[in-house]
Amino acid sequence: MDKYLNSYREMISLRGLTDHTLKNYCTYIRAYLDYLTSILHKSPE
Repeated sequence: MDKYLNSYREMISLRGLTDHTLKNYCTYIRAYLDYLTSILHKSPE
Protein backbone atom coordinates (compact mmCIF):
# COMPACT_ATOMS: atom_id res chain seq x y z
CA MET A 1 0.00 0.00 0.00
CA ASP A 2 2.86 2.41 0.74
CA LYS A 3 4.21 1.89 -2.77
CA TYR A 4 0.84 2.84 -4.24
CA LEU A 5 0.53 5.89 -1.96
CA ASN A 6 4.04 7.07 -2.85
CA SER A 7 3.36 6.79 -6.58
CA TYR A 8 0.06 8.66 -6.10
CA ARG A 9 1.83 11.38 -4.10
CA GLU A 10 4.45 11.76 -6.82
CA MET A 11 1.81 11.91 -9.54
CA ILE A 12 -0.26 14.65 -7.87
CA SER A 13 2.83 16.63 -6.83
CA LEU A 14 3.55 17.13 -10.54
CA ARG A 15 0.28 19.06 -10.83
CA GLY A 16 1.81 22.00 -8.94
CA LEU A 17 -0.56 21.89 -5.98
CA THR A 18 0.27 23.57 -2.71
CA ASP A 19 1.79 21.51 0.11
CA HIS A 20 -1.43 21.84 2.11
CA THR A 21 -3.55 20.47 -0.75
CA LEU A 22 -1.09 17.65 -1.34
CA LYS A 23 -1.24 16.72 2.34
CA ASN A 24 -5.06 16.70 2.30
CA TYR A 25 -5.21 14.56 -0.83
CA CYS A 26 -2.81 12.06 0.72
CA THR A 27 -4.84 11.95 3.93
CA TYR A 28 -8.00 11.06 2.01
CA ILE A 29 -6.34 8.53 -0.28
CA ARG A 30 -4.68 6.84 2.72
CA ALA A 31 -8.08 6.46 4.41
CA TYR A 32 -9.54 5.04 1.21
CA LEU A 33 -6.65 2.58 0.82
CA ASP A 34 -7.06 1.46 4.43
CA TYR A 35 -10.77 0.87 3.79
CA LEU A 36 -10.02 -0.96 0.56
CA THR A 37 -7.54 -3.35 2.13
CA SER A 38 -9.06 -3.76 5.60
CA ILE A 39 -12.78 -3.89 4.89
CA LEU A 40 -13.06 -4.98 1.27
CA HIS A 41 -9.87 -7.09 1.24
CA LYS A 42 -8.92 -5.74 -2.18
CA SER A 43 -5.64 -4.53 -3.61
CA PRO A 44 -5.44 -1.00 -5.08
CA GLU A 45 -3.92 -2.35 -8.28
